[in-house]
Amino acid sequence: MRVIVLFFILLVPLSAHSRPVVAVLPFEEVDTDWLSQGLAWSLSDKIRRVSGLQMVDSDRLNAVLSERQTPVQIGRSAGATLVLYGVCRLENNQLQISARVLRVDTDEILELGEVSGPLDSLFALQDSVIYRFLNGVGLSATDIEWEAILRKPTRSVQAYIHWVRARTILTGNAENPDIVGEHLALALAEDADYADAHSHQGLLYIAQRRFREALGALQTAVRLKPDDPLTRYNLGVTYASLGQTDRAAVAFQDAIRLKPDDPITHYNLGILHHLQGDHEAAIAPLQTAVRLKPDFAVAYLTLGIALANTQSHTRAEHALKEAIRLSPENADAHYNLGVVYIEMGHRDQATEVLTRAISHNPEHADAHFNLGRAYEALGRYDEAVIAFKKAAQFNPDYADLHFNLGIAHTEAGRFEEAIRTLHTARRIYPQDPLIYHNMGIAYRNAARFEEAENAFREALRLNPHLGDIHLSLGSLQLDMGRYEQGLSSIQEAVRLTPKNADAHRYLGEALAYLKQYPDAIQAFRKAIDLKRDDGDAYLGLGMVYLQAGQKTAAASALKRGLGLYPDHPDSLAIAREIARLQNQPEQVSTYLNRARAFEDAGLLDNAIDTYRKAAILSPENADIQHALGLACLRANRPEDALPAFRKVLRLRPDHSDANLIRDFIRRMEEGQGP
Repeated sequence: MRVIVLFFILLVPLSAHSRPVVAVLPFEEVDTDWLSQGLAWSLSDKIRRVSGLQMVDSDRLNAVLSERQTPVQIGRSAGATLVLYGVCRLENNQLQISARVLRVDTDEILELGEVSGPLDSLFALQDSVIYRFLNGVGLSATDIEWEAILRKPTRSVQAYIHWVRARTILTGNAENPDIVGEHLALALAEDADYADAHSHQGLLYIAQRRFREALGALQTAVRLKPDDPLTRYNLGVTYASLGQTDRAAVAFQDAIRLKPDDPITHYNLGILHHLQGDHEAAIAPLQTAVRLKPDFAVAYLTLGIALANTQSHTRAEHALKEAIRLSPENADAHYNLGVVYIEMGHRDQATEVLTRAISHNPEHADAHFNLGRAYEALGRYDEAVIAFKKAAQFNPDYADLHFNLGIAHTEAGRFEEAIRTLHTARRIYPQDPLIYHNMGIAYRNAARFEEAENAFREALRLNPHLGDIHLSLGSLQLDMGRYEQGLSSIQEAVRLTPKNADAHRYLGEALAYLKQYPDAIQAFRKAIDLKRDDGDAYLGLGMVYLQAGQKTAAASALKRGLGLYPDHPDSLAIAREIARLQNQPEQVSTYLNRARAFEDAGLLDNAIDTYRKAAILSPENADIQHALGLACLRANRPEDALPAFRKVLRLRPDHSDANLIRDFIRRMEEGQGP
């Protein structure tokens, strides 16, 4: 008997094998309560030593035996090619065993005859049955194999009888451990070196969760019988239960070396690696488990989870779909497939699969939670909120749940609800800086700027190395008009996350507020290099170009930005600005021609107004300012000419009339008149 951890076994026929597969049935018995099952176990243990034979899966055979079928039906249902069975009788201390072999494919029965002798010769009689069996099916054993076959399990038949009775009770899962313990104690009193008794004593201790005592019993069993894969398997279970995972892995590997075709041991080795977080190491034994047992649904499930944890999402999807095919009502299989779909970006498929998981287990908190995540990613925030709230009914102390619920409220525009929900997350897990970060975002959206700043600063106190939080703080400070502080915070964000396009874009905005236009242009260009489709970065760059007087570049950047972000809240104003910039040269020329015509006609006030319109469209044009100043002088308005001439010198200090202009400005400032 083995202890199976962490899963349930499904029992269906195995595929064909190259070696004959043997099933040993309990012998029909007369006048004993132990001999029938004991013979089957002992003969099976001896036959498994023969390399030319393979024993049928014991769990599967037990399931078939419970249906009380004929030997032919049992053989076919269990996937056996040979069935060994018979009759035994113990009378007046004399034992008689009559055995026969059934060839399942032909229904042929081979009589092996009868062996008999005193009860003390029980083990020798078992060996005789094995000898006749091998001869009858035309197989032989090597000398080493015969040595193992002929090895007596114990020097005492009475010890053997107590062991059989104890094992029978354990196998039947009867809740009478005291009786099992008594039989095993009597067996060991008869033979202290009885390996099988020590092994089953360890198994009893495992069932009672007395793992320290189990460890001692199983270590003794391994020392006495080192070639027993089942004992090594249960030793692995014990080590794992004691948290000694490295030793557990060695024990499972030893069991596999002795019995490489056992899917359960491969599965538990995979589970062990998986629980240790070594998902790569878990994959190979789990793949072996499903190869050996193609109907092993829970192994496919665990394999899918391990593959997902190594980012092998397509392979994980295949394994989880197979788990669902084998066990369509397994909520965990549907749930994990839904999580894989979320990671793959297949959010619509994720919602379908997670909904099915919930239909199979309505109280699956993680399924509700991840359904909320999927809805959130799809922008279906109201549905996300419903899913998160449902998850909270079953797991109210899960901080991530309240965290995501708060984000969903924020995205849906319910900022006060978001704040309350994020405060709940903070109470559960007060050391998470991301909770404070998102709380700050909610406060900011609710126009509660001081509280937002406090939340961001608390997040940075918990972890000062998160660039996104420095960026949120910096952008808030810009909104609050504290441009120098905002610039400092954003520069720290850029230092921590130099590949973050948003950080460079906000750096450009901060520099633009401070009129550091060349540096702002460089920052916006860096943002665009990192994120070529960032409409906001192009729009910001265009506005900086406009402030710097680079109108052609401004029009180009604004046009590109509006193309990438057509739904910008200020899209109409931006479009008008683009049109103005693109039409400006023609309009300027029109205004200049009109102003000169007014001058020629002596309409000087009209000429001055028209020159000013041209100057508005082209404020960096020194020639327009010069013409405006001259028109003002001709109209005897020297005080209006003064700012125009000053701008000429600023824009073009080497203007051909620069000396005359300076002399005019000096005389005006000295009060001498033009």
